[in-house]
Amino acid sequence: MQVVIDNRSGQSLPIDEVERLALFTLENRSAPENLELSLSFVTEDEIRQLNRDFRGKDAPTDVLSFECDDIADAKTSDQTSAILLLGDIIIAPSVAEQHAQDFDSTFEQELYLIVIHGILHLLGFDHLVDDEADEMEALEDQLLDLWAQHQVKQVD
Repeated sequence: MQVVIDNRSGQSLPIDEVERLALFTLENRSAPENLELSLSFVTEDEIRQLNRDFRGKDAPTDVLSFECDDIADAKTSDQTSAILLLGDIIIAPSVAEQHAQDFDSTFEQELYLIVIHGILHLLGFDHLVDDEADEMEALEDQLLDLWAQHQVKQVD
């Protein structure tokens, strides 16, 4: 698995930690080994434009996910050596910072949540109806807890 990260947000970010979290999340969800994921950190203006162009919402958001290859089909094919492009996750750190203040959490907690959230979208999860939203939120919480436990083990 490979995570390609592009930080054009102008902010200093824990890029190595984000990469490890993304790989941890993909491994936890049994993603194929030949998978590539793109994470881009952008300005508020850039994510607002993307949100407007692709979702018809003229406002900044914290995270957008854009699917590429269908990994469900890829898991059943014989092309295990070909690189599968899971998709692109676009994150606006400045919006995440505001959400952290609004929800009384830290910037890192909010950043890790939206990285996981974006990956889950690319893996087929959604939150358009209440049952799906509950399932996705529970999985986000579970992955954040497992990540925290994993981090503690790494320190020991």
